[in-house]
Parts: sequence; structure tokens; C-alpha cells
Amino acid sequence: MAKKISQPKLISSKKIPKLYRKKYTSKKLEKKIYKKLYIDKDREFVESFFKKNESGFYTGFFPEKMIKTDVLRLKKLAKQIKKQKGRIKILPLIAVLVTIAIVMITVLLGKNIFVKTILQKNLESVFEAKTTIEQVNVELFNSRISLENLSIANKDFPMKNLFEVGKIELDFNLAQLLRGRFVSENIEATGMQFGTNRKISGALSSIKNTSNSEISNEKNEVAISNQKDSDSVKMQISDFFDNYDPKTIIEESTNELQTPNVAKKSEQQIKEIVSKWQEESNTIQTKVTVFNTSANKLIKKDYSSIKDPLKIKSALIDINDSLRQAKDLKNEIDTITKDISTDRDTVNTMEKTLQSVINNDKDIINDKINTIKSLSVKDSEIYVVNNVLESVGLGTLIKYLPYINKAINIAKTLKKAKEENSIKKATKDESRLSGRDIYYKRNSFPTFLIEKIQCSGPEFSAKITDISNDANLWGKPIFGDADFTHAGISHKILVTVDARTTTDASLINVMYTGSGYKISIGPEDIPYTAVGIPSINGTNTVSINANADTDGSFNGSGLLKVADLNISTDTFDPEWGYLIYKNALQNINTMNVTANFAFKPDSGLTLNIKNDADSQIQKIVINDINSVIDEVKITAKNQALEELKKYTNSFDNQLKDFNNLDLLLRQINIDSTITSLNDKKDGLTKQTTEKAQEVIEDKTKDLIKGFKF
Repeated sequence: MAKKISQPKLISSKKIPKLYRKKYTSKKLEKKIYKKLYIDKDREFVESFFKKNESGFYTGFFPEKMIKTDVLRLKKLAKQIKKQKGRIKILPLIAVLVTIAIVMITVLLGKNIFVKTILQKNLESVFEAKTTIEQVNVELFNSRISLENLSIANKDFPMKNLFEVGKIELDFNLAQLLRGRFVSENIEATGMQFGTNRKISGALSSIKNTSNSEISNEKNEVAISNQKDSDSVKMQISDFFDNYDPKTIIEESTNELQTPNVAKKSEQQIKEIVSKWQEESNTIQTKVTVFNTSANKLIKKDYSSIKDPLKIKSALIDINDSLRQAKDLKNEIDTITKDISTDRDTVNTMEKTLQSVINNDKDIINDKINTIKSLSVKDSEIYVVNNVLESVGLGTLIKYLPYINKAINIAKTLKKAKEENSIKKATKDESRLSGRDIYYKRNSFPTFLIEKIQCSGPEFSAKITDISNDANLWGKPIFGDADFTHAGISHKILVTVDARTTTDASLINVMYTGSGYKISIGPEDIPYTAVGIPSINGTNTVSINANADTDGSFNGSGLLKVADLNISTDTFDPEWGYLIYKNALQNINTMNVTANFAFKPDSGLTLNIKNDADSQIQKIVINDINSVIDEVKITAKNQALEELKKYTNSFDNQLKDFNNLDLLLRQINIDSTITSLNDKKDGLTKQTTEKAQEVIEDKTKDLIKGFKF
């Protein structure tokens, strides 16, 4: 079956614009319609409908029904024709011209003050400090702007200028300015100086200082997590001398040494014994004191004057009671003496065992020390200087990372703008019939362009070229070159910012050379503490080459040459080790340092530093150690023995306490008191007998008297 051919859709011709139904003379038709159709096929299409009527005018003749696409085409062409109005309205034109004249007169009269005010406000906003411009002169028709005596205060030191410029002259392209483009062929600044004094404070109380705080709070957690601490640094000098440190030797021999465990166990045992006998001693001494006090009263009492036998008998009863107490107390003392004698044997055994263990451990340590031989450079490596440099270098990179990121982001915006301009979104072209091709002269100027900036002053010169907001159109990267000397330090900087999308070059390249720096680094600059951290002082020259890319990463390398080097350190133990280390540091007078650094947003900062000072220190230290190795061994053995004895200090103290208690308890004796009581008892017994005999004799005499004859 044959495919059915679709017929064009027909619609009423009444929808055709009235523009085509009007009557025109031949000239007006050309002027009003044909002249405004620039494509030949469009003109031929419209002409096909216009015919001359009976009255001699041209008008459009259209059938009652027409193809829909032709009607729509006529409508579209009519709209395009109507937009091309050629008539000028005189009154609005006059009004516009008058307005322009007023604006121009106002600008010409107040342009200098206006520009001066705008510049001061903007510069104060950028630098957050008072900005002073003595004079501004804008010459529109000469395409020039000049500034005299510009000074910008230092916000951190309000009585100092960050910099001041004697004169700035700016030449611009007026023709391009009228086209909406700022193009400056040359900007020249002369009489530029830094750090000059001010008579009036440059502080701005009305401006809140937030930029620095924002930047300082902008932290890269990945970068900071890479900062070194005391556990991640390479070998310190203290680690090196630990090979000869008795404490370290003992720690390394912990599994072999018995002294710590035996001393701890013995200490616990003797502590319990001492505690028990301390309590017993207090109890028995109290009892003895109470007994002696009571017994002495009886012993010292004078019974010779007592005549009454009954009272003498009562005194005998008191003395007998005291003797019974003495007997019980003596039995208790004898029992204590016997028991402490048993514990004394136990303590003596512990003391002998501990001493035997110490002697055995002493032999183990001596054997280990005897294995120490002369060292070679391959035996160990020292990184005392490198650790300091890496720590300070990484801290410096982290400190300035927000500023680096900010510079990269600014450069990225330039490149991003170029990409957006160069890769425009394609618009769908409507199907048009063939016509004339019209070509326009290519404009090679971006909307913002400064071809050259030159600055000069005492010991200062700088040049920046090809600053534009469209490097693809201009075809050149931004290039900066500066030479200056400040505070005795000479600086040379070359900066290239290539925002072109047609090149494989890095977004930013910086080459820097500086000389005359005074380096001063000490333990206070290190985020960790360790024995032997050196203080480094000297004069150095720095060279840096760095690149940054649009992904926010940067990398580079640097060379540091230090002269007049002075490295020192605080004292530490062992003293002989400190003296060797000190001697090594004092022999280093120069140092070369190489550094490679990189940053990636996903992995943070990496820094690799190498220097030639550590290897020199290492050689001197090893040579000096080898020269005193025998003396070091003897010293280490003696000190190791002292370290072992420290484990027994507590036991020795407890042993001393036990011996004191033992001596004290053995000295407790009430025999003399018992003897005195017995003597007193014997005296009273005799006195009682004598008194009784006297009584009997008296009674006998009285009885005999009663029987007298």
C-alpha cells in the first residue's frame, strides 16, 4: 500500500498583519518594507504578494486560504520590520541631549573630588586603614588620571605607613572607555616608600577588622593533622644517647631483670610485718608505761612509819597484786620477743634473696654494656636540625595556607570567566534562507585591560603587565616582576598568572629570591618538647619556585643557604653526652637546606626537607663517643647499679623501720621493777613480823601483869 502524502495545512489569510494590506507608492513600499528585508529570499517572498492596483498604488493580494507556514513567516517578517523604526522624535532627543550636557558639566566640574572620594573609600575598605590622597586630577579628553602623595596606613601599626607613593599617572583609552571597556596602556607610580612614619594615627575605628580573623579561622584540618608532634619526629639526639643510658638499658632488659619484681614483692611483705609490729610495739609500750607508773608508786612509798599491822598487810596485798601483773606482762614480752625473732629470720632471708637478685641483674646489665662497641655512621642517623626545620616549615605553610588558597581562588575566577566566555552555550538557529554574510572587525580588547603598571622608589622597582579579565582574548598571561630592599633584606619576585584556557601552563608560577634574612629558631618555636632541641641562628639566602593549579593544589621547591651559623642547646643528662653534642654543634658554621612541598585539598600538606648539618653533627658525635667509649661503659655500669638500687629503696626503708622496732622491743624490760617490788615485799614482810612480835611481847607483858600475886 502506497504511503499517503500529507497535504500542507491551510488557514485563513485574515490573520496576515495589516502592514501588508496598506497602500504604498513605489518609493514608500521600498522604504517601509523592502529596504528593511536584508535577506534576498525574504524580499522575494514578500514581493510575490504585492501588486499594483487600479489606482496606481501597491498593496498585498492574498488568497482566502493560505499555507500556515507562509502566514507565520509573513507575521515574523512584519515584526522585524516594525522594530526598525527610522523616525526620530525630536523632543525626547532634545531632552536626552540636555541631560547629557548637564551630566558632562557636573562631571567636568566635580570629577576630581568625586574620584578622590571614591578612591579613598575603596582603598580604606581594602587595607582597613586610613588612606590619604593629596590631589587627584582627571583629564578625560587627554585620557589621563593622576594622583599625588598617596599614603596608606599600616592597620597593625597606626603610626606607620604601609606604603606611600609620590605620584601615580594612569593613561587610558578613551575610545574603548566609550565602548564600555577600560583599557589602560600604562600606569606609573613613582616615589614609592614603605614603612614611613605618620604624624596622625591611621587607625579606622569605624571599620571592623574581620578579614584577618576570617582568614586565620580558615583552617585546613587535613593540613593541620599532618603537623609533627614528639611521637612522629625522626630520631632525636636523646634517642642517640639512650644507647648508653643506664635507664634505657634497664628498660630494655625488663624481661630479664628480676630485681623490680622481687623488690616489689619483698617490699609488700616487709611492709605488712612492720605494720604488725608497729601496732604491737605501741600496745606493749603502753602497757609497760602504765605498769611502771603504778609499780613505782608502790616502790617509792615509805612504809617504815606504819605501826598498824593491818595497814602493812594491805600494802603487802597491793605489792603482790603488782607482782602478779608484772608476771603476766613479762610473759607477754617474752612471747613478743620470741615472735619477732621468727619474723627477723624471715626478713633476713628476704634481704639476702634481694641482694642475690641484684647481683645477678648487675651481671646481666654489665654483659649488655660490654656488648657496646665503637660506632660507625651507618649505625644510626641524627635528625636534630631536620626535625626543627620541618616542624617550623610545616607550621609556616599552615599559617599562610589560607592566604595561598585565597590567591589561587582569585586566579581561578579569572580562568573560570575565560572558560565561560570561550565556551558559550550554543543557541538553536532557526532555519533561514540564504542571504548576505556580514563580517565585523574583531575587537581584541577585553572589557578590562591594563597593559603595564610600573612602580619605583628608593630601593624599590616593580612592573606588572597584561592584567585583563579575558586572557584568551588578549592572548597573554599576567606577569609581575619586583625588586626591593626592606629592613636590610633584598627581595626579587617573578609572578606569572596564566588564565588562558588554551595553554597547559600552571595557573600561577612564583619565583622568589631573598637574601639577608636573619634566621632565629629555638625550642619555643616547636610544638613538642624533647631533649637537645637546638637553637639555630644565622644569616641566609632563600630561593623558591612554586606552582599552583585550578584544583586548589600547589607544589614547589626551595633552597636555603645559611651562613654565620650558630647552633646551641640547653644542658641535659648524661652530662658527657651533652658535652659531646655541644662540641658537635659548635663546629657547624654553614648549612644548605633543600625543601620540597606540596598541597592537595584531599590529602593536605606534605613537606620534605634535607640539610647537610645533621650528617656533620652525626660524624662528630660518633667520633667523640668512640674516643671515650671505655669510660662511658664504666660510668654506665655504675649508674646502672644505682638505678637498680632505686628499686630497693622502699624495701630498705621498711627494713630500717623493722630493725628499729626489733631493737626497741628487745630493749623492753621490767625485771628491775619486779626486783624492786620483791625487795619492797620482803621489807614489808619483815616489818610485819617485827610488828607482830612486838604486839605479842606487849600482850604477854600485859597478861603477866594481870596475874600478879
